[in-house]
Amino acid sequence: TGITKENTFLSRAGSVSVITKHLGTYKIDRLTAFLIEKFMADRVNQGVLHSTINLNVCHLREILSKAKQQGLIKANPCDDIAKLKGAGRKEKRGLTPEEIQLLLTGLSGTGRLMCIISLVSGLRLSDVLSLQWSNIDFNNSLISVVICKTGRQEVIPMPQNLHAELLEYKKVCKVPICLTRVN
Repeated sequence: TGITKENTFLSRAGSVSVITKHLGTYKIDRLTAFLIEKFMADRVNQGVLHSTINLNVCHLREILSKAKQQGLIKANPCDDIAKLKGAGRKEKRGLTPEEIQLLLTGLSGTGRLMCIISLVSGLRLSDVLSLQWSNIDFNNSLISVVICKTGRQEVIPMPQNLHAELLEYKKVCKVPICLTRVN
């Protein structure tokens, strides 16, 4: 989907920016495993998640593989770099009622509705954006959606407050697919 491609592009661009900031003073043929491991250690000390650092190194590995294919370097120094293990994960937590209220207070229209759908259903933004009116069973208070990441069909019970919000929104929305239009 377009969103996935854009997210992939933004992820790679972010990695390139971080890599350039830390390693940009070195010529490509002067990069060593030691310098890359130092980059990783510096990022760990900055409190960056290990998964983010691993993604940065993955993107650097791709760049250096292209450089090797083009004869700019003899070997890829990332080949000998081990991924960081799961340590460094942040504890997951749900939003407090106060945080939810603060979030919803600042939103209106489609943005507010998408946020409510995500909060009460647990759906990712890509899944919320894929919803169409045909996915919503008002009679049985159910939302049917094919999860973008897995391709599995999910049926999610719809709480009464979301049911009411969707019915109200449908009254003002005159087109069949409206959840993807942000006001």
